[in-house]
Amino acid sequence: MEGETKQLDKQADSNGQATSPRIIIDASYIRGMKKDGAPLHTICEQGGRIMLIDTLARELITSDHNQWSLAIPRLVEYRDAIEVCEHVSKMCKTELKDHRPYGDPVDNKKTENLRKMLKENSEFQPDDLDTLIKGWKGEAESKSSLELLRNLAVSQSPFHEEDIEKIRNRNPNDREVVKVCYNLINNPENIRLVLKNIIQNPGKVDSTWVLWHLSKSLLAVCCDRECRGEDKFRSISDKKLANIKYDLDYLVLLTFADAIASRETKGEQAYYRRWMFGDASKPLIRSYEKEQIVHKFRQMSKVSIYVTEQLDGYTCALDPWSRGVLKIQDLGKLPASVFVSYETKRHLEFFHGSTWKHTVEILRSCLKTPFSYLIRLSSKWIMAI
Repeated sequence: MEGETKQLDKQADSNGQATSPRIIIDASYIRGMKKDGAPLHTICEQGGRIMLIDTLARELITSDHNQWSLAIPRLVEYRDAIEVCEHVSKMCKTELKDHRPYGDPVDNKKTENLRKMLKENSEFQPDDLDTLIKGWKGEAESKSSLELLRNLAVSQSPFHEEDIEKIRNRNPNDREVVKVCYNLINNPENIRLVLKNIIQNPGKVDSTWVLWHLSKSLLAVCCDRECRGEDKFRSISDKKLANIKYDLDYLVLLTFADAIASRETKGEQAYYRRWMFGDASKPLIRSYEKEQIVHKFRQMSKVSIYVTEQLDGYTCALDPWSRGVLKIQDLGKLPASVFVSYETKRHLEFFHGSTWKHTVEILRSCLKTPFSYLIRLSSKWIMAI
């Protein structure tokens, strides 16, 4: 219980609000910013950390030499909130070599170097930049890099035919398609089928490994093939596949973040995200408007339910912060608090089981917005439901 409490305390402050959520910024989001980088100001104002991955730099630099130079001034003011991640392929290679999960993807040395560069307001440009750009393009569009994705168009599907029929030639954003693909991609049996093609002994690999989430992203590509149809997917150009590979980098690392800031709302990254994480787990920040960004931060927050011990039971109620930021329905017809009584110690212990879940549902009926639950007991005990 103590370990669980410490872990949850990292996720919530005294008001139950998520603290320091990690926000991945992709190339489409940073391209559309004004010079003042206003949305980054809002993200940092809310306590967010800006996660940058080297795929962002590669996308910007390889599309236009000046793109990274234009992006740098927008990051200067928010340098202390920036975290730089290691590349997905390097983390996977490390896991294959060491036979253990890589751990947190943030690279402290790269983070320190970028913050120092931004503090000095200088842009480091290597003498061999043109050679590096050609190498990056060659790596992204090389046969070895795209071979796995291309093979998914002709390989045997890991899914059952009845599931394939539900998504074949369907709109990838259709609600039923999202539901089916989410279940297929997050099925451990399907994930392990993909893992067997990557690592010889996948028995120890679980959701703490980057390889696990890379496999999930490849299952998303399998779903995409079934939605488009094999012939259409097989005919996708190498450049398009390279873009899909970039999208997969963002989405694999999204596992270790809380949200992604992106302007891509119609492409593969948008519906792959919904397939891999569902609609609520990893919010999309697509707007530059302060109000909408703050709303997304509320979606990433924990709602607190305060529990007061009485002589013969407990009174449960939403804390003031939760009631303030969430839309409350007419409380004249709904309970503002719930009292649960008990007679014996055994009844008290039972309260933490099925009775507690019913209590949460009663309080939830006061809200228009679904939420995650956090219970605080005497400001000391914390329990996730």
